[in-house]
Amino acid sequence: MVNGKLQVIAIAANAVAEAQHTLPVPNFYRLTLDVETDNFNGVFYGFEPFSNTQTFSIGTTGGTRKIDGLGAVVNDKGQVGFLGFDVDRQGFVIFNAADYGAVTSLGVEWASTGVTLFVNGTARQTIGASTFGVSALPTPSLDTLSLIATGTTSRVRFDNICQK
Repeated sequence: MVNGKLQVIAIAANAVAEAQHTLPVPNFYRLTLDVETDNFNGVFYGFEPFSNTQTFSIGTTGGTRKIDGLGAVVNDKGQVGFLGFDVDRQGFVIFNAADYGAVTSLGVEWASTGVTLFVNGTARQTIGASTFGVSALPTPSLDTLSLIATGTTSRVRFDNICQK
């Protein structure tokens, strides 16, 4: 912790630093958090709310992926997208990354109509329920929040985590 912020530093090569926190009662919600980097040399940093009991199938150009949740991520090019964990391939996957300029906060909102990505408080894109193969998303049972960063000399801080 640095000034009350969770700070990630000294990440081993080819490794992911991860902190987890239990989320409250499952429901549709919006989750946002502030991010700061002094240095970033990894593949990505961000967060993923996920479920230990529920998975979601999401259609992509490369086929259908089974994920355990969907959060927000900044990649090594500074682009922001959705972050999921592919339970079949056992690895993180980034969806729909795009350039939105400097990033100070990330967020996602889960609703029956889809999942919306927020960057610096502004809704930027939505993955609609139909991409998950349904007309309406079921209430998610996302029970755990992962804060994630990569990069051997990266210094990433997470703060002001808010769920509403």
